[in-house]
Amino acid sequence: MECGVCVPPPSFTFTANRASFVRMRLDAQQFETESLRFDPLEEAHRDSLRTPSTTTAMWNWMPLISSGASYDSYFNFCLAEMKTGSIVPFVITRKSDDAFAGLAAYSDISYTHRRLRLGYLWHPPEMRGTEVSALTLHALFERACACRFRRIEFQFSEDNAPAIAAVERIGAKVEGVRREYYRSATGTWVNAKILSLLGEEIDVAMKLLQDRVDQIRAS
Repeated sequence: MECGVCVPPPSFTFTANRASFVRMRLDAQQFETESLRFDPLEEAHRDSLRTPSTTTAMWNWMPLISSGASYDSYFNFCLAEMKTGSIVPFVITRKSDDAFAGLAAYSDISYTHRRLRLGYLWHPPEMRGTEVSALTLHALFERACACRFRRIEFQFSEDNAPAIAAVERIGAKVEGVRREYYRSATGTWVNAKILSLLGEEIDVAMKLLQDRVDQIRAS
């Protein structure tokens, strides 16, 4: 699938005709692939997501928000931002065993300029480096392309070397560093590294991710 051309990707299930598909938005229902399901974040997820590993990751990497640095503050913030359409967060489930597989979100969304940021991406430790992480990115890229976005941006703390290396391996280009761009939940000033994929670069990234999945399954 060429990114920016609205052709229904084979791994999604849509029953609408082409005219309605063209109007699809990132928060449209029925977001799942053969292996993963992406459910919009909702109040019912609050207690199940309140685990030591998720709260530690939040504390280490999330930007400080005005309402505080508690788990509930961030959860409430996400629910509020969902209503404005500025963020589209998902809870990811592995369909083979209904296991919680992580979190992800589209943010800084501009339908006019066909750009977005992919972030809030987190997987349980036992799923990192497995096919789940590659399948997650592939599905998120594919949906963005199906919605006619042509720029996908990433913003990481300059200290988050594993996350930066992961997107560089699939072709994301470094655009620069915003010095002391935000404060983390701990109050530390963070240098934000900006990377992006454009147009056909997204197609190449999806091919590399699929190759990674095939390698894992063959091993």
